[in-house]
Amino acid sequence: MSLAIGTVALGRYQVTGRLGRGAIGEVFAAVDRENGAPVAVKLLALQESSVAARFVREATFMARIKHPNVVQILDFGTLDDETPCIVMERVDGRSLEERLRDSRALPWPEAVAILRAVLDGLDAIHTAGVLHRDLKPANVMEEAETGAIKVLDFGIAKAFAGTARGTRLTQSGTTVGTPAYMAPEQFAGTPEIRSDLYSAGIMLYELLTGDVPFGTLGEAAITRRIFEAIPPPVAPARFPKVPDMLSQLVIQSLAPRVAGRPSSAREFSGALGFCLRLAHGENPTETSGTLRLEPEERKSVANLVAVRTRTLAMPPAPTTCASQLLIVARFSAGILTVPAERAPLSALVPNGTAADLDRRVWLALVPDDGESAAHVLTALATLFGTRVRTLARTAPAGFTLPRPGEMLAPPIPELIERLRAFADPKPL
Repeated sequence: MSLAIGTVALGRYQVTGRLGRGAIGEVFAAVDRENGAPVAVKLLALQESSVAARFVREATFMARIKHPNVVQILDFGTLDDETPCIVMERVDGRSLEERLRDSRALPWPEAVAILRAVLDGLDAIHTAGVLHRDLKPANVMEEAETGAIKVLDFGIAKAFAGTARGTRLTQSGTTVGTPAYMAPEQFAGTPEIRSDLYSAGIMLYELLTGDVPFGTLGEAAITRRIFEAIPPPVAPARFPKVPDMLSQLVIQSLAPRVAGRPSSAREFSGALGFCLRLAHGENPTETSGTLRLEPEERKSVANLVAVRTRTLAMPPAPTTCASQLLIVARFSAGILTVPAERAPLSALVPNGTAADLDRRVWLALVPDDGESAAHVLTALATLFGTRVRTLARTAPAGFTLPRPGEMLAPPIPELIERLRAFADPKPL
């Protein structure tokens, strides 16, 4: 069905023109006759009565979501012929799909900033109890005037699960989505929150490289998602190199098993925020010199970095940094006495020095280069989880780690005293 100019939808919204056709229906420009506000009216393509009823139930939840990174649902209902209809705020701008068509890829700091906005919107959607199910660049808008990022078409897909036909939607049983952006479990019809995060990871990969990692070849793509290693994202030559930490986060977000991915959009965004802070040259330290990770960053970085020792070791590249950071890690009793537990520690600090203070405290001195300490702290949190607590601060000029039997020099005693405030390591 189409709406002629001048038609009044849902008794209130007067159509002024056609904006285009989306994945699941036509979109029209309209004006709210009660307040004069510009709106967008989307007619959804399928008309089965059962679909319309299911859509109204889903739209009830969707309309509750109010967030600056989410296109707000203002009204919904069905037309006289039972065609489902959504009234949304109108966004003047272009989709990320259209932007990628022009630029193919984006510099990684900009890509990360955009995806963080998407994840912030996604967090609001999930908090409302709604899954997006079809997150992709075509469903993310960028306002022309402000550059604000807004997610749209969330939750709509569920209303069409199991229906007979659709536009650019894969439908099999209860499976709905766009194959290039779907998580493995979504093909089986069992999506959950982390399925949307997988789609977000695919989007980030595409923003960084200009391509999706698995292609768009139906069932062949499903097999590749499960069995093939994901190549690290490589930026086009005209853009800065994608940092190793960000590359690891992207790959971790695309883990074939849901347990290997971030547990929430907020957690994913926190880890990306940490990478962005480092990229902007911010030394994440307080005036006291203590390394500061925001709560969500600390949890995110711990959960998202791969636990394979080879990915945890820092690159042994030379550094010209004059200052150093001292890292103090206090372990649960017995960990440092077990060879298998200690083994990964030897690979963490090739570009610096490390030493055991006693059977519970491990020290590392690394360059204050914005990444070395982050690698070590991330690795410790990932390898040992709740069994370790860490602190870090800027070391005095010329400071060296003590050898066995030597007296401790500042700042080690005060850091250990702070660590003793924890009866035993607690979750980060």
